[in-house]
Amino acid sequence: TALGTYNIKDVLTATTVTFSGLSLTDAQAGNYTLTMQIPASATITPKALTVTGLSSPASKVYDGTINAVVIGTKALLDPEAVGAGSTSDGKPYLGDAVTVSGTASGTYDSKHITATTVTFNGLTLTNTQASNYTLTSPTTSATITKKPITVTAVSHERSYNGTTTVTGATPTNSGMASGDTIANFSEAFDNRNVGDNKTLTPSGTVTDGNSGANYSYTFNSVSTGRITAYPITVTAITNTKEYDGTLTASALPTITSGTIQTGDTAAFTEVYSDKNVGGTKTLVPAGAVNDSNGGLNYTVTKINNTTGTITVKPITVTAVFNTKVYDGTQSALAIRTH
Repeated sequence: TALGTYNIKDVLTATTVTFSGLSLTDAQAGNYTLTMQIPASATITPKALTVTGLSSPASKVYDGTINAVVIGTKALLDPEAVGAGSTSDGKPYLGDAVTVSGTASGTYDSKHITATTVTFNGLTLTNTQASNYTLTSPTTSATITKKPITVTAVSHERSYNGTTTVTGATPTNSGMASGDTIANFSEAFDNRNVGDNKTLTPSGTVTDGNSGANYSYTFNSVSTGRITAYPITVTAITNTKEYDGTLTASALPTITSGTIQTGDTAAFTEVYSDKNVGGTKTLVPAGAVNDSNGGLNYTVTKINNTTGTITVKPITVTAVFNTKVYDGTQSALAIRTH
């Protein structure tokens, strides 16, 4: 039976295999000699060893890192006799001087809550026969849970602008992991109308590289918001009309200071101060903004105009046919028309 023997047992220096164990037999064997083939080139690859004794807590709260806590004491599996076991059983062989050294560190496969595994690193093999082996980094199952965070609105005051939005105020929070930001946090009024002690409610997520999913959120509202009325000035414009017995004017006043906010409409008119004919008559603006709040979202300053005119209304009076018995007077009972 052919046998193969390496020139040495060690990984670094094994280079050839020499064959032996064969002989010539049978009647004419004595007529021959056997020359074994020249040694074949061959190498020995290291055996992978398994580290034992290390573990990590089953989970940690998200902290923005892949760092894991390492528990236990590192060790190799118990050695086995040469020829026992298998080359894949992770055990060293009896008689070999090999030691696992270094300080173990643990790292999650992700810093996010999608992490499932911790791998132990930082270990090496030392001692005389260390080169005959490689070290397989051990792993363990572990997860990362969401970090609780409380987000609280802050007080804010502004003038009415037709929206519930808040600018220039950022809600506070109970603390984020290092490297994360609050760029997506905002707050808003509960409604857009003027008032005191209005509710402000925060919203948003942490910018954490995972769409904010690494956190569980508690949002706290406050009732210290204030929206003040928005000032506008409404100015009557000139108007001329023929006397009609009323104060009405067809011209519409203009907004000369401020603007009507988005979603609102102006409902302003103007009237004469009296109905009589004349020049330089006073025109007075009236009305309010349609803002779904009775116009209360605005403070309106109204400015009169004194260039109005009401002209005389012309009429024509026409006599009608009349007959009477002589009565010594010029009077007639007929009524004129106009």
